[in-house]
Amino acid sequence: MIDALAPGTCAVVINSPNNPTGWTLSAGEQRTILEHCRNHGIWIVADDVYERLYYAGDADQTSAPSFLDIADADDRLVSTNSFSKAWLMTGWRLGWIVAPRALMADMLSLTRRIPRLARARARLEDHGADIIDGRDLIRLAERELMSPLDIEARRLVVSASKRVSVVTAISPRAAVDMIFVLINGLRLVRQLAVLYGGRPGALGVLRLLRQVMAHLAVTGGVGMADSVVQQVIGHGIASRLSARLGEGMVNGLLTARLGLLTIDLVRPLPFHELPRPALNDLASTLLRPAEAEGSIGELERPLPGKGQ
Repeated sequence: MIDALAPGTCAVVINSPNNPTGWTLSAGEQRTILEHCRNHGIWIVADDVYERLYYAGDADQTSAPSFLDIADADDRLVSTNSFSKAWLMTGWRLGWIVAPRALMADMLSLTRRIPRLARARARLEDHGADIIDGRDLIRLAERELMSPLDIEARRLVVSASKRVSVVTAISPRAAVDMIFVLINGLRLVRQLAVLYGGRPGALGVLRLLRQVMAHLAVTGGVGMADSVVQQVIGHGIASRLSARLGEGMVNGLLTARLGLLTIDLVRPLPFHELPRPALNDLASTLLRPAEAEGSIGELERPLPGKGQ
């Protein structure tokens, strides 16, 4: 493990005691790993969920060795734990995290390449030292740093959805629809990833590719049967829209769905303090102008919504 933790490694995830093997790091091994990670600036994410299910120590030792027992307050250590195992509360899905204040500094460093967050970053740095509770600190970070990015992300998703709706509504061939949707979808994924300061990892990319393929399959399939349009957007709206415009709407909603999934994958913080963007909100944004005027040109009007 030490050989694998070369300079430039961002983090190592350690599950000790391990599930399902029961393998457990000794206190000496933990000290060696911690010292190595200190020297190279590597974060340790310790999965301590099974630490109380430990029977190899002395009679008075009720838990396995923990990095928290030897770490300093400013070490790059995040300990995750849960009530599920030791307290037999599996259905509750409750747990907790112990992390240093330095995590906030690293979070801020990720945003330094984003000029639009300069003012929010300054506010967070000014007030961060006055907040003791870690949960309040994370909430403040989400409000200050994520709010401007979430507004821009929603604008990107709506804009991409509108483009797909218009182009696929007027395109004469399903093949053109599929090619345009693929290019537009990949462009949207990259734009959102760059917006939040990173790109999806390998697993995230695979998940997104599955969504893109499903998106393309439905895009091509909608062009084959008008009944699909009526099932998706409803008979009431479909009766007032042309079949092509209805297909464009469906494709636009699928693009919005892809964008929302990408936001979940690339956003540095989970949605907690701020509302998660919903497909229903974007769907009403796309459908309202077309339902009112019944023309493709209406899709180009500015869209109402949060942050607009």
